[in-house]
Amino acid sequence: MQDQEANPLAVAGVAWLLCFAAMLSFGYGNVVELNLLNDDYVRLVQVYDFLDGQSWHDLTQYRLAPPDGLAMHWSRLPDLPLALVIAASEGLLGREAATQVALVVVAGLYLLAFFVLITRIGLLFGTRQLSNLCVLYALFGLYTIMQFVPGRIDHHSLQIILSLGVLLCVLLSLGQDSSDRRRGSMALAAGAIATLSMSIGLEALPILIAANASYGLLWALGRPGALKAGGVFAVTSVASALFIAGVLSPPGSITATNCDTLSGTYIALLALIAGLWGLLWLLQPAFGSPPTRIAGGGILAAGAAGLFAALVPHCIAGPYSEVDPLLRDLWLGNISEAKGIADLLQQPDRLVSAYTYPLIAFASLLALAVMKRLGAPERSVPLSLFLLVAFLVSLSQIRFGSFAQAFAVFPVAMLASELMARAPKLSMPVVRLAPTVAILALLNPLAVTIPASSLVDRPEERGLDRTASAQCGLPHSLAALAALPKARILGFTDVGPELLFFTPHEVFAAPYHRNTDGLLMTMQFFTSGDEAVAQGLATQSGADYVLFCEDLPESNLYSAQGEDNIMVRLLRRDTPAWLEPVPNLGGNGLRVYRIGTEAATDESNAKPYPATLERVVD
Repeated sequence: MQDQEANPLAVAGVAWLLCFAAMLSFGYGNVVELNLLNDDYVRLVQVYDFLDGQSWHDLTQYRLAPPDGLAMHWSRLPDLPLALVIAASEGLLGREAATQVALVVVAGLYLLAFFVLITRIGLLFGTRQLSNLCVLYALFGLYTIMQFVPGRIDHHSLQIILSLGVLLCVLLSLGQDSSDRRRGSMALAAGAIATLSMSIGLEALPILIAANASYGLLWALGRPGALKAGGVFAVTSVASALFIAGVLSPPGSITATNCDTLSGTYIALLALIAGLWGLLWLLQPAFGSPPTRIAGGGILAAGAAGLFAALVPHCIAGPYSEVDPLLRDLWLGNISEAKGIADLLQQPDRLVSAYTYPLIAFASLLALAVMKRLGAPERSVPLSLFLLVAFLVSLSQIRFGSFAQAFAVFPVAMLASELMARAPKLSMPVVRLAPTVAILALLNPLAVTIPASSLVDRPEERGLDRTASAQCGLPHSLAALAALPKARILGFTDVGPELLFFTPHEVFAAPYHRNTDGLLMTMQFFTSGDEAVAQGLATQSGADYVLFCEDLPESNLYSAQGEDNIMVRLLRRDTPAWLEPVPNLGGNGLRVYRIGTEAATDESNAKPYPATLERVVD
């Protein structure tokens, strides 16, 4: 019975405590050693810049892509909690220890918010028992939970939380047991949160689309209040976008046409959606039946989508559509989180771990529908559409799998609760739990993903998005380099974030799509089969040192581009005369060279930086 079930918030608190303690014990060494992922390093660099006086609106990384620096496409908002914790404790602990505290505190608070939202949404779908089952099944979504590991402080975990917040507010805005004022305020909150998340990263755009689709489908089905709630959501999205772009974002964001930030391009899209809701409101007398509403609403939505696609086709193709072919081959095509299902067919363990949970959730929804236990459309439609949209996006970008798994929790827990209610009631205490255990095991995605991971022998990845810290003794091997006067380093893309964080030096390459010139120049340098071309790239860029790590996949990737290119020569220690090995600056596979002035065989072919867009290989 309801009163006999444990308090959901208490269950969420216990789950958070146990989960976070386990993750902290697992990742404690990484926090102490500041052994992080690339985005987390650069996020901390951005926080440090802010604490050291860089303007809120200035998101330029001045030590990346010298001499001008690189205007990042990131938001300042995720910096706030980190900056607050570091600023509050830095005076007492020093910056390094304060950073370690921030890595733990911020990740812990995000994880707590995650479990509280899971609990609150679970209560909307049923009893305390169902809510507690949602918390349990949230623990099974490892692809999602791992975004909250201490030290993982970039925007992904925050956006998962905000996406759950959008779902919660959408559900509350459609609740028939609430007043019109409360429903309207929840639709307003949903629009504001969705736009806030979108300003942090455009990964949230599908969530905003799912919310609009939920209101639209419920309106088509004739559910009361859906049209008004959808209109409030859409108008609030536009107002929030204007405020964020005009006040919180870099100057000019409202009129900018960027495809990788909340810019005028996407404000126009949100305004187009709001206009569509206005048309539905004006034309609603003409839509008398659900089939008419579905057809009419679908035609209007398709027309709006077609208009947006015609106006900004480059944004429809995605922010990476204009990436140079060399970068697409050697960099973008090897970023694991940007891969889709077609790329993962050769990695069945990752395929299973990413997609098993959502597929179980879809099967659960189907089973609940057959059992006629899906509940009211105001609950089941938004949940189904949020899950469906997140899953479809994850098929092209696996990183969206963490969102899909977060939404998958609820239908699986709903089916488990229903099956437990229908299970035979056994009298013997020892066997009374047998049906419950069997149901939990049957619907547990880990029962599939863990065996799949253990049975598959996955080959070494050739990508550039793996943290370098597991190789070359990093970050300890950078200590001597950090002590040198500020210099410019032409180094591996995958080491760039650590160089920015642990040293005062400038770097040309880090794994970000706006860093086209630096990435291209770096790749052309290491893959060049013409020594004169390589020397020209290095000297014209103003680089002082060349740095690479023998143990990173990046070295294999570059050396595979030509039989006698610069990377191959450096690996076999056939060093060009104009590169002087610097002793005591590397170690453990990390090698550093000072760029000299001795000419290569033919300097007439030297190419200036920024590099041209041609591929330089044998």
